[in-house]
Amino acid sequence: MCGTTDSRRVAENIADVLGVEIVYSNGKYKINSNKTEKEGEPMTNNIELRGCDSAMTRQVIVTKALKGSGKENDPYREVTQYWSLTGKLLFELTDDDGQ
Repeated sequence: MCGTTDSRRVAENIADVLGVEIVYSNGKYKINSNKTEKEGEPMTNNIELRGCDSAMTRQVIVTKALKGSGKENDPYREVTQYWSLTGKLLFELTDDDGQ
């Protein structure tokens, strides 16, 4: 979950919240800003953002199941669950049609 696309999306979201422009060039992110800090000094306009600090592969158990009753308020949907090898539910994803 720490790939190039994810890092870029996070950087763009941060820049958007800060109201600055982000530029990606030569493998680095740079922020262009006309904003000023509290003391009236211009903010640094050449901030380099790092990418992902860590990524690793872990073994998990992945299960897929159909859930729901098929009724309007509880439609059928495919649910993918990710479990640790010790049986702890880590997280659950639902297909696009489910809630």
